[in-house]
Amino acid sequence: MNPDEETIRAHLKSRFDATFEERVQRAIQVRPQIIVPNHHFTWASTECVYLYRDGYFLGTAMATQALNEGLIRFIAERNGLASNQDLYQLVDQFAMKDVVTSGCADAMRRVLKSFQSAC
Repeated sequence: MNPDEETIRAHLKSRFDATFEERVQRAIQVRPQIIVPNHHFTWASTECVYLYRDGYFLGTAMATQALNEGLIRFIAERNGLASNQDLYQLVDQFAMKDVVTSGCADAMRRVLKSFQSAC
């Protein structure tokens, strides 16, 4: 192993060790639902959890926003709705037609609202 590699390894291990307990606590906090493997949005959902767990909060917000929008548009298309509508209107239609539960619709709206608050 060359000196550069040793330095990089030591730095990465030190950083990981310093943040390990925080990561454990965030992983306990999130306790994600079991995600169906190899299904729509599996990897994007998993990445959101990992970003949060590892402390990349801006990345978590951005990935969650993108995932939420993609999910809303996917649900619209699967239910014969034009997916190019306003996202809030689509969520309202989902709730009205019982496509998603009211709790799910509320969560989608909260994510949409958090994006507007950040801008």
